[in-house]
Amino acid sequence: MKIFFIRHGQTTGDLEDRYGGDYDDQLSEDGRKQAEILFSELKNKGIKAIISSPLIRALETAKIISNLGCPIVIEPGFKERNQYGILTGKIKSEAKNQFPDLVEK
Repeated sequence: MKIFFIRHGQTTGDLEDRYGGDYDDQLSEDGRKQAEILFSELKNKGIKAIISSPLIRALETAKIISNLGCPIVIEPGFKERNQYGILTGKIKSEAKNQFPDLVEK
C-alpha cells in the first residue's frame, strides 16, 4: 500500500497575506488549478480513499481529487493547529499595527 501526503494549494489567505493555522479559508483560483493538476497526476495511482482535514481548503482539494472515484473521509485530527493564537486569520500588515509585540516575537 502506498500513502500520498498532499497539502492543499494556494488559498485566499495566501493572497491576502494572512496568518494561517486553523483559519478556515478557501482555495484561490490558482489553488483550484493546482488541485486539478494534482488530480491529473494521480489518475493512474490506484487511489482508494482520501482522508481530509475538515478545513474548507483541504476539503476543496479533496473534492477535486475525489473525481478519481474514491470516497472522502473527514478526519478532524488532520486539522492544522492554531500556531498563531490571536493573530490567526489576520492580515499581517494589520496585525503588525494591532499587536506589534506579538508580531515581533
